[in-house]
This record gives sequence, structure tokens and C-alpha cells, in this order.
Amino acid sequence: MENQNDEIGRIRQILFGHNVSEIEKRIEGFEQQMQNALDNLESRIAKIVESIAAAQKQIDELKAGLDDSNYQMGLQHKALNQSIADVGERLNEETGKVRKSINDTANDLRSEHARSVESQVAALSQLREQINARLSLLQSSKVDRTAMALLLNELALQLGSPDKASSDQMTSDND
Repeated sequence: MENQNDEIGRIRQILFGHNVSEIEKRIEGFEQQMQNALDNLESRIAKIVESIAAAQKQIDELKAGLDDSNYQMGLQHKALNQSIADVGERLNEETGKVRKSINDTANDLRSEHARSVESQVAALSQLREQINARLSLLQSSKVDRTAMALLLNELALQLGSPDKASSDQMTSDND
């Protein structure tokens, strides 16, 4: 095979002359540059692939952390909702107790007020009875106007008469 390559090389040299070896050198240099560029490109692609793999790993870690955070937040949300529901229940219970206490107190105050009104009505009635009794006693013990007029008239007659004996006699007649 080497023999054939040598023959082909000679045929070329005959046909193309000295320029062929120069073109071959240029082609070899170009091939070398292309190989270097390809190697450089492959190393850059390898670095990019590594960067992408590292970024994908970070994304996966972040996603796992985010999923964990979402799960934790879901649990906290459920716990918070449960706490709110519990507080709401306790608040409703306490509100019911307070309402019952207020109603009981209002009922007690109403009944106390009714007893107080009844006792005041009874005391007022008793006071009226006492006033009426004293008024009737006062009316029965007061002097009649006509009797008073007669008494004053008789007193005036006795004071005006010169004779004391006749006045004593009148007094004894009255007795």
C-alpha cells in the first residue's frame, strides 16, 4: 500500500508540480486547526454539559426543597386552620356562656325588681291605710262647727254677764 501512495504522490507531482506539496501542507495545517478547534469545541461542550448538569442538580435540589417547603406550609396551613376552628368553637362556647350569664342576671334583676315593686306597693298600701285610719280618727275627734259656735256663744255670754252666780248656774245646768 505504501507503494501505491508513493506512486500516487509521484503522479500528483508530475501533474500538479511543486504546488501540490504546498497544498498538502496547507491542508494538513487546516486539518490540524480544525482538529484543535474541534477539540476546543468538545472541551467547551463538556464544560457546558457539566455546568448544565450542575445547574440541573441545583434545580433538582431547589425543587426538592420547594416541595418540602410546600409540604411543611401545607401542614402549617392545616394546623393553623384547625387552631382557628378550635378558637372559633371556644369563642362560641364562651359567647354562649356569657349570653346565658347575662340572661340569668337579667332574669334575676327582673325578679328582684318585681319583688321590690311588690314590697313598695305593699308598703304604700300600708301607709295609705295608716293615713286613712289617722284621717278618720282626726275627723272623728274634730269639733263640729255648730257645736263650736254654741260653745263660743255661751262663753261670750258668761264673760259678758255681771252676775257670776247666774253663770255658775248655767254651767251646772249644762253639766
